[in-house]
Amino acid sequence: MTDHAKEYSLLPFAICQAWQLEVGYERSFKVVQGRVLANRYLIGIPTATLTHERAREIARRLGMPELDDQIFWSLYPDANLLLIGFEDSEPGCVFKLYLEFDDQPIVVAEHSAGPSLRLHRGVKWNVGGVPKPRASDYVWMKGCRLSEIGQHIDSVIGGMSIESELRELIQHATRDVAGDSLRYLEVVEGGRRSFDLNLYATGLQVGAVMGLCRAACVRLGVPAEPIDRLAAIVAKRPLGHLAAGRDSAGNEFFTIYYEPSP
Repeated sequence: MTDHAKEYSLLPFAICQAWQLEVGYERSFKVVQGRVLANRYLIGIPTATLTHERAREIARRLGMPELDDQIFWSLYPDANLLLIGFEDSEPGCVFKLYLEFDDQPIVVAEHSAGPSLRLHRGVKWNVGGVPKPRASDYVWMKGCRLSEIGQHIDSVIGGMSIESELRELIQHATRDVAGDSLRYLEVVEGGRRSFDLNLYATGLQVGAVMGLCRAACVRLGVPAEPIDRLAAIVAKRPLGHLAAGRDSAGNEFFTIYYEPSP
């Protein structure tokens, strides 16, 4: 980690500590383009404890570019959480802000199983260079059975080099849970095509899927050493989410989210 990356990664914590904010915390690792990006996290702040003005101050201190209010800030009154995301992309860094609408998700479409609901609106930008802000929506396909979730996932990962590993990972992780206990989201962001599957209901630890993660890493050109080193650290952490697909540049990726404490 560079000195700048360390400085950026600590900044959100410093702000929350200075304001004595109660936060939630989730970590993740992402595999893309032959690399494992392990310095990634999300901090969740209840909007009930954070005024609109203070939320904007956080954005300013993190270097969020000026945006039309309709893209992000006009939605703040409807959000229950403000999420701060950080990624050390090596060599650059990315900050992200998300609004979560778990209390009042917004209907964006209807499908056979039920409504599609906007659960998150996000904005991400590069720090330490040209910001290049990108907005995204995370749409929850509510009411899908496990078989329907599988069909949605197949439409996203079909043709990917890690398709079989991802499918096996999902089948292994979800074999003892019902579809309605999972949350399946698809990401709407320019040329990006990806999904996010909440796996907390499985009660599994990350170690239960690390073998399949290693197999996917091999396909994506990742040497064994960094993933084995990471596995030794996170194997006993509660498994949170699996995200996967193709980013806006067409690169295949997958991400494992986990609770930082056993």
